[in-house]
Amino acid sequence: MIDLIIWAADEDAFTQYGRDNGFYLKNPDTLVYDTDPDSKTFGDVLETIDNGWRQRDGFEYTPWSGSGAFTVAKPVFDEKDPTKVKTPKEDLGGVVYLVRISGDFYLQDKLEVDPSDPDKDKQEKKSKLVKTVKEKDDLKPIKTPKEPKVEGVPLPKEGLGYIEADGVRIYDPADVALFTSDNGIASHEWLGGNTY
Repeated sequence: MIDLIIWAADEDAFTQYGRDNGFYLKNPDTLVYDTDPDSKTFGDVLETIDNGWRQRDGFEYTPWSGSGAFTVAKPVFDEKDPTKVKTPKEDLGGVVYLVRISGDFYLQDKLEVDPSDPDKDKQEKKSKLVKTVKEKDDLKPIKTPKEPKVEGVPLPKEGLGYIEADGVRIYDPADVALFTSDNGIASHEWLGGNTY
C-alpha cells in the first residue's frame, strides 16, 4: 500500500490526472450493430455509446479534511476579543486529496526496494508512479517561487516539498505531517490508520 497527497487546481484536473495515470479505467464502449438482414449495412456498427470511466480497484481517495481545502495558516484571533478574527485562515487553493493505492494496483505500481537503502521509505523508492513523476521533472523540495505556477493559485509555503507533473502536485507525506504538526494545523487521518 502507498499513500499519496495530491493537489490539483480543481476536481476536473485531479480526475484527468487519474485517467492519465491509471487511477480510472475506461469502460468498454457499447457498439450498436445493424441487425436488419435486409439492410445494406447489416452487421455494421451504427452507433458507439461511450460508457465512461470507472474507479480502478485498489485506488481510493478522499478530499483532505472532507472539503479538499488544505490550511497553510491558522486564523489569528484578537487577544482582547477572541470572537473576532484579526487574520483569517489561509488555504493553499485548489483541492488536495489523500490517495491510497493498494491491492493489485499497488502490486503493479510497487518497486522492489533494497532494505539497506537509507531512503527506502521515500515514496519515489516504493512507487513506479512517483518515481516516474520525480524523474520527469527532477524537482526537489521547493522554496517559495517568485510567481505562482498556476494563475490564481496562491504560492506554496516553504517546507512543503512536492513534485509537479501534468497539472498536479504530489506532496511528500512526511513534509505534510511535519508542516501540519509544526504549525498546529488540522491534519487528515484515514479510517484506521496513517495520519497526515
